[in-house]
This record gives sequence, structure tokens and C-alpha cells, in this order.
Amino acid sequence: MCNHTQQLKTKQELSGREFDDKRQRDERTWVRSIKSLFAQQKRSLLNAVKESSTPISIVDEIPKYINTSDTRKLYKELYTKQGQKYYNGTIRALQKNSPYRFNLKEIVSEDDLYWLQMSEFVDNEVASRVISVTQTSQEVARKAINEAVTTGVNEGQSIPQIKAAINASVNQEWRIMTAFRPELIARTESLTMANYASFIGAESLGEELDKVWLAFIDGRTRQAHITADRQVAPMQGAFIVGGEQMRYPGDTWGSAKNVCNCRCTLIYQTKDERNY
Repeated sequence: MCNHTQQLKTKQELSGREFDDKRQRDERTWVRSIKSLFAQQKRSLLNAVKESSTPISIVDEIPKYINTSDTRKLYKELYTKQGQKYYNGTIRALQKNSPYRFNLKEIVSEDDLYWLQMSEFVDNEVASRVISVTQTSQEVARKAINEAVTTGVNEGQSIPQIKAAINASVNQEWRIMTAFRPELIARTESLTMANYASFIGAESLGEELDKVWLAFIDGRTRQAHITADRQVAPMQGAFIVGGEQMRYPGDTWGSAKNVCNCRCTLIYQTKDERNY
């Protein structure tokens, strides 16, 4: 029994490392995509400033150029496309390592239940993050424009001068914003995406499974997640992590202290493995 327990532990550790390797690759895609979104928002905003005869009024039009619909579209694209490998990977792993035979459910089209679940997840549970990301960008733009306009009006600048000042101010604030935000957003969302996709993959099997919180432990791991390592919960239950209920790492139920920069993952065990 001890030998089997050690083998199971080793398998779990390898699973966690493999998960983090994949998630880091997806994180890099998220970083590039978020930076591209921010760049597109800035271009749209500055083009509007360039074409406007009254740049002072542009601040009221910011939601036209920085809006939740573009952010939500990007989130849905990345959640659905990247999540497939975690969804199918979980199903394959459970089928391979279990004495039971599961029916492998491949994703064949965007009408598949997986796509619908991921899309609804973004619309419902991730919606507050989409709004927050958008609002933060709007606030950065508003601050940059207001500062340039206020200075321009107070100094009696011409319209072309105010436009130039807005352009410089927005570019400066965007450089500051994109120095750190894309990486933080990418790590948070790639983690949530991967663990949720894995969870609904395991759930889709309809088998009696438990889920296990697996922490990525190194010098950067927060104490609450070290404590939660190998905590077991029923599939429809919740883990207790740092005093909070969470269904999986990156869960939208969790606060920033439990979600931001987390690298934990989920693994699963059959009813036979509970005895070890």
C-alpha cells in the first residue's frame, strides 16, 4: 500500500508540473493578446482625438473606443480555444489511469456542450473581470486626457496643441499600464480557464470522482495554498483555501489574494484511490 501511495503521489506531482508547463505557454498567448487589445484601444482613441474638432469632448466618448464587448470577445476566444486541451486532456488522463472505461467526448463544433459551457462561463462568472479590465483602461484614458486638457485650457493652448498633449499623455499612461497589467491578467485568466475546463471535462464523465487541490510549491507559493495542497473535495463541493470556499484554483469565488498569480491545479481520484 505504501508503494502504491508513493506512485500515486509521484503521478500527481508530474501531473501538476505538466499542467504548469502548458499553462505557462497559454499565459504567453494571453499576454500577447491583451497587449494587442490595449494597443488597438489606444489607436482607436487617438484616431478619434486626431479627427475631432473638439478634443475636449473626447473624454465623454471613451466607452466607444474602450468597451466591454471587445474585451469579452477576446476572453471568449481564448477561453474556448485554449481550454479544449485541458478539457480533453483530463478526460484522456482519467480514462488511461482508471480501471473503469469512460467514453471520450471529443469537441467537434462550436455547438458542442463544451463551447456552450465555456461561453456561458465568460458571460456569467468571468463577466465582473471583463468589466474590471475595461473600466481600468477607461480610467487610465480618462486621467490622461483630463490632465492634458486641463493643462491646455489653463495655458491657453490651441486645439492642435491640446491634441498633441493628449496624444503624449495617453501614450505615457499606456506605457505605464502595459508594463505590468497584461502579465497579471494573463496569469489569472489562463489559470482560471485551464482549471475550469479541466473541471467540466472531469464532470462530463458522470463518474464518481473526487477533486484534489494540487499546489505548485516553491519559494513563491503563498502559505494558504501550501496548506491547501492535496486537500480533497467532492466534485460538486468546495475547498477551503485561506478561509474562502473555492471550487478549483483560479475560481471566481476567490478573492484576489487567493487568485492573482496562483499556479495551483486540480487533479482527480477515483473512489478506489480514496483508500490510499
